[in-house]
Amino acid sequence: MSAFNPVAVLVTLSRSIADGKGPRLLSLVVVSAVALVAAGGASGRDVASVALQRGPCCVTVVDGTLWIGEHRSGRIAELDPHSGTVLWSMTVPNQAIDYGSLVSAYGALWVYGRLGAARGVMRIDPKTHAVLHVAGLPVVRGLVSLDGKLWASTDSGPFIYRIDPSSARVEARLKVRGHDSYTLGTTADGALWCAGVNAGQTTTGQPNSITVKINPSGRILKSLQPFGRGIYGALAGIQSIAAVGDAIWETQADDGANSATPATMLRIDAKTGRVTLRKRPKIQGYSGAFPEVMTAGDGTLWLQTGPSAIKRIDPTTGKVLRTIPIPLDVRHPHNDYWWSQIAADHGVYWITVWPGVHGPSDKSTGKLIRIPS
Repeated sequence: MSAFNPVAVLVTLSRSIADGKGPRLLSLVVVSAVALVAAGGASGRDVASVALQRGPCCVTVVDGTLWIGEHRSGRIAELDPHSGTVLWSMTVPNQAIDYGSLVSAYGALWVYGRLGAARGVMRIDPKTHAVLHVAGLPVVRGLVSLDGKLWASTDSGPFIYRIDPSSARVEARLKVRGHDSYTLGTTADGALWCAGVNAGQTTTGQPNSITVKINPSGRILKSLQPFGRGIYGALAGIQSIAAVGDAIWETQADDGANSATPATMLRIDAKTGRVTLRKRPKIQGYSGAFPEVMTAGDGTLWLQTGPSAIKRIDPTTGKVLRTIPIPLDVRHPHNDYWWSQIAADHGVYWITVWPGVHGPSDKSTGKLIRIPS
């Protein structure tokens, strides 16, 4: 397939570890054209790629529709999964959304982040593209689905918000005692799981590297420090959290200042709260970005230890079941990439590629690759 010269769309998305903040109002933009381009083979299978704009942080599938989000370009877009053409798009504030900010739940696309006048969460109908804002929320830092509801967390206080997905209204604000704030990460065993409680607030004396299991009424069922109670184990932030079945997986990035605390990944039994497995994966690329665990929406668990590949792992043993090589731009060294995101859709996997770790001024553009599942 020959390359296609995309129509430029001047838009400028997420909370980012590296980027700053800047509120602006939401607005619709003109549809852009891109095309799937052959990108070589991976493990003997064809790979195709879609050229994207700056900071592709998110990819998800909603009832067969494909959606991407771009952190630095400030764009949310629906793509044609066959051609890669942008079918519809809208702008959001620069750096307003980040990894995990696009959530597929209850037949709709839910977007959370620092959304300016729209505040913390909005719902997009994948068929009509109607946008509905959820009123009464501060800036939202985590959004998960459980028991027919959506649950949102914020760093504005020790609160969890319960949202009715049908009406897109806040039903309740639950106060969760014990910490200044919580960041929802996933759900398992009929409960909400928070990782990185009080992230960045080490002066309070409360540990950052903590995992909390909360029931839907707001009561803490378990509070863990799975990475240890020493200075590094308690205060370094949790890099990522993902759940498959009753297995919770978390990672913690390498502490560059202390060779005795390398990057770590571990498994927590969601029912007992015990750490059942601990590994020290070898990291390639930017130590502030890897290792990362994630799910693809089809019950599979994935690990990324560097930008050039993503690995499917067994949720019980951590054994690598499959490795998907990721074609990188030779103009960018391995340490100039953030981690990827992956989404499953009708026999294929979609994987984001985000070069440029130098913040908002970095003009590097990314891509989305497609590979048979």
